[in-house]
Amino acid sequence: MANSACIPARKRFSRPARWGCCEASWTSDPMPLLLIVLVLSLAAALDAGAATAGSIVTLREALVTVTVAGQPAAAPTRVRLPYRWDWVSGQRDGQALFQLRLDPLMDAGDEPRAIYIPKIGNQFAVRINGALVTSPLDAQGLHVDFAKAPRFIAIPKALLRGDDLLEITIHAQALRRGGLSIVYFGVESDVEREFSAAYRWRINGSLIVVCISSVVGLFALLLWSQQRDPLFMIFGVAELVWAFRVGDVLIDRPPLGWPAWGVAMAFAYALYVGLTARLTMQVLAIERRWFLLVWRAYVLGAVGVSLAAFNQGYLILWTLWLGLMIALAVLCAGVALQAAWCSHRCEQVMVALALWVGVLVGIRDWVYVWLTPDSFGDSSWVRYVSILFCLTMGFIIADRYTRAVRELRALNQTLAERVAERERQLAASFEQTREVLQQAAALAERQRLMRDMHDGLGSRLSGALNVLRNDRRSHTAAMEYISEALEELKLTVDSLQDYGGDLGTILGNLRYRLQDRLRVAGVSLLWRVSALPPFERLTPTCVRSIQNLMLEVITNAIQHGAATEITVTARFDAEANRAWIEIEDNGRGFDLNATRSGHGLALIKQRAQELGGAAIIDADPGGGCRVRAWLPHEIPEAPKHPSPLTVTDSG
Repeated sequence: MANSACIPARKRFSRPARWGCCEASWTSDPMPLLLIVLVLSLAAALDAGAATAGSIVTLREALVTVTVAGQPAAAPTRVRLPYRWDWVSGQRDGQALFQLRLDPLMDAGDEPRAIYIPKIGNQFAVRINGALVTSPLDAQGLHVDFAKAPRFIAIPKALLRGDDLLEITIHAQALRRGGLSIVYFGVESDVEREFSAAYRWRINGSLIVVCISSVVGLFALLLWSQQRDPLFMIFGVAELVWAFRVGDVLIDRPPLGWPAWGVAMAFAYALYVGLTARLTMQVLAIERRWFLLVWRAYVLGAVGVSLAAFNQGYLILWTLWLGLMIALAVLCAGVALQAAWCSHRCEQVMVALALWVGVLVGIRDWVYVWLTPDSFGDSSWVRYVSILFCLTMGFIIADRYTRAVRELRALNQTLAERVAERERQLAASFEQTREVLQQAAALAERQRLMRDMHDGLGSRLSGALNVLRNDRRSHTAAMEYISEALEELKLTVDSLQDYGGDLGTILGNLRYRLQDRLRVAGVSLLWRVSALPPFERLTPTCVRSIQNLMLEVITNAIQHGAATEITVTARFDAEANRAWIEIEDNGRGFDLNATRSGHGLALIKQRAQELGGAAIIDADPGGGCRVRAWLPHEIPEAPKHPSPLTVTDSG
């Protein structure tokens, strides 16, 4: 008959722990206090999970019949639970039948009974007095793994007789950590309470770890996408790898078969430890070439050991590799402690604290969970303690990102201030340049007016004065000179008006000024000016150049061509984006080749060039003369200063 023992009642803390720490350090930075609270919560949860009610019986012995694959069934032997399949099967698949006696419970009455098994598998079936109370073993398949979660099995009252036989059959795969833990039997309500506590601790607790690691890891990668800091990427990948590893507890039916899934889980665990070491060096700002080489060798070694241990059956390699990972973690924790001791920086102190807690818990798991026979069915603590490191690194990364954002905002503010200052300087420089240009334009305009007054109006008044001095009776010639001077003055004043780019108005004013001279000379004027679009940059200088060009042509037609009819045509060529001004007379004309070097013809062409255009002159002896000049729609900003109007014998 199996031995049974009552589990001692739950122990409570008699008083809260006291910490001899300075309060100012916690108030200045809440993260260390949060770490202490999490450690205390972990200890309280472990204490709560270790206790069971007094009405539950612990079954520690069983009669087992083992059948290893390819061999006949062995003789039944009495064993002490827990039973690890990998330790007794020679790392081969097989099946084991456990028989346990259920003694009647004292003072339990007729309440329903149940059993709670912390760890069983990989597949299992349970019978009470020969009656099956779970799903058949053959219907479960080898792909499923029930050894990851605790199991609660209610026992129908009709199957109990008082002296009952519990039969548990397991089917285990090599290196899959199958077997049977201690079995708890008792009143259903009490057993279910203990099962629920263990389930919350192992399954719900693992789910919380997976959620926290996934959220923090994705958030870190999101920060890395915005700010390409290697620290963010390494931490994000590490947390996602750890979420993948811890999430194995939640999956009874893994997507890969065994041992492929075991290789993936082993490598994920080793990779997380390696990424944690790399992350520690990043936080401590320690970059050594030898460390990168060692780290890469470690990752390659993890791949090889995972394949050799779970695919080839060399489990001792994985056990030794776990020891190597602990040594690596101790090394990183030692480096972090030294850096924290020397720098007294908050983030390095936090990293050292989280690492040492993780290292100590990792040593506990390696010794107790992997090497201690009675620990089969107990949960690994390192998955829960990893939250400390996760929150610590999350706090450091958030702090670094916040500081980087503040620095970037400060840099942007400084840049904006510099740009604004530069804009103010450019605006001031532009204003100075504009004033200089205005002064230069005003000076140029004054010089033009002076030249017009001197060469045009002055020359005519001087001519009139000379006529009067030489012959006081030549009033007609004097009046002609004075009239031309007055006309020159009016044209100069007209050029100073603001026409708003209206070339038609400019030509119309010129027609008005010339009508008296043409009437006296007996010349009729035919005016054929079409609608013209507004011209840009028609400055007084440009207006004066247009006047001078047309006056030069009309004066030559009257004085040298003896014309009696002059036709003025103006039109706009939209395709060429230019205006054409044509002046044609019916005078006697001239030989263009004989007078090509005439001064008047050169002045006409010069006027057109001053406006950015050109003049074309056609003439035949006895056939009159025609001058065609074109002006661009956008006249150059700084045309040459026009030459003063002079009436010459161009010939």
